[in-house]
Amino acid sequence: MYVSHFLLSIFSACCLILGLPPISLFPLAWFAWFPLFFILFSPKCHAGSLIFNTFICGLIYYSAVLKWLIPLGLSLYSVSVLTLAALFPLFFGLLYAIGRMTKNQASQCFIAPLLWFGIMNLLSVSPLGYLPFEVPFYGPVMFHQASSFGGYWLLPVLILGTGASLGYFFHERNFIRFLLVVTFASGLGYLGWWGSERIAAEDAKQPLKLALIQHNIKPKTAWNETSLIEVRSAYREFAMMAARLNSSLIVFPSFTLPERELKNTDTLGEISSLVGLPLLFAVHLERKDKAGSNSPLSSVFFYSMAGKLAASFKEEPRESDYFSYLKLRKGPSRLIENEGVKMGVLIHFEDMHSGPAKQAGKEGAQILIIFPDSSLMKSAHLAALLLIQDQLRAIETGLPVARLSSSGPSAYISATGRIMKKTGLNEEAILIADFDS
Repeated sequence: MYVSHFLLSIFSACCLILGLPPISLFPLAWFAWFPLFFILFSPKCHAGSLIFNTFICGLIYYSAVLKWLIPLGLSLYSVSVLTLAALFPLFFGLLYAIGRMTKNQASQCFIAPLLWFGIMNLLSVSPLGYLPFEVPFYGPVMFHQASSFGGYWLLPVLILGTGASLGYFFHERNFIRFLLVVTFASGLGYLGWWGSERIAAEDAKQPLKLALIQHNIKPKTAWNETSLIEVRSAYREFAMMAARLNSSLIVFPSFTLPERELKNTDTLGEISSLVGLPLLFAVHLERKDKAGSNSPLSSVFFYSMAGKLAASFKEEPRESDYFSYLKLRKGPSRLIENEGVKMGVLIHFEDMHSGPAKQAGKEGAQILIIFPDSSLMKSAHLAALLLIQDQLRAIETGLPVARLSSSGPSAYISATGRIMKKTGLNEEAILIADFDS
């Protein structure tokens, strides 16, 4: 094992970490692949040292990416980090084997991005999804626009191709190797230019003005009548403030409530009739399944301005099996219509996959309203990553997104993924999403 290769792998991990929110130095994260490919193309590279060095890189990187899992248990955190860290030696180990079989290092510059694309698609049907492979390539919104035409794959392909060709070029500088670098780098540059042109195009207008209520009320560990009265009073006050802002629909975030309060729908209807505006409200219930494990139940209620329950969606408790997971990836979509505008509603983890959002678009949704799981927003790092996920949902569907969390960040995202308005973390706020402006 060469010390220089070991230090390069640590350097790559540090660059990848610096590309994460809230630092978000994305050029470093994209550059981080070059040292790893430099090791791969080194004449002194051996399979054992390559696997070890890339595993160290993955271990350091995913230890930082998944730090939000620590409060949920060190065992879960450790297993998750080790599993994802193994993806790095898997990728580079396969590349090494292919290079030894083909005896052609130049071909590895093209095989590398295709192999990454293949592994991405294999993992997309697992609970890991695309997320572990997307995060290292997050960057400015203009580079993500191509995802609206076929998924999130072209940007990683071009970045990896550029990194591989650079690693290949620096071991022996000649015109052919330089041409490979220019080819991939030009593709990356064109992708950014085309994306900026697409963002400049005017978004379609919708005659709707949403008031997104970020109340920042902390979930109660034990509910009593006094605490329920406090929450109801806070909801009324926020609704009256939103009504004074000339909104056409008031949206409250997903919030954990006791089951008996869910059955008491008069409270929410009274608020709608009090302010004379329709109200959209999501609730998250913690229930026990047959095995005694937590099985969350999510529901959405839509009240007319007269205070009548106009629509409701109740999600059946999901069993923790693989087939339930596959069903979640593909749907369902929930459509609500207000003032002639159809809104697709996504709850909790449904925004982490493109399936439910695209299904809502196919069924005629003109706007996506996303209620993420606010319990995951305790970490600013994770909250930023999940916000990027909702930007991708907007780009993939070509629909504007209203994203609402009880503790933030909440955001109004354009159809091209731009964050038009955004609230902070752990603050009270009313965000007006004016889709006609």
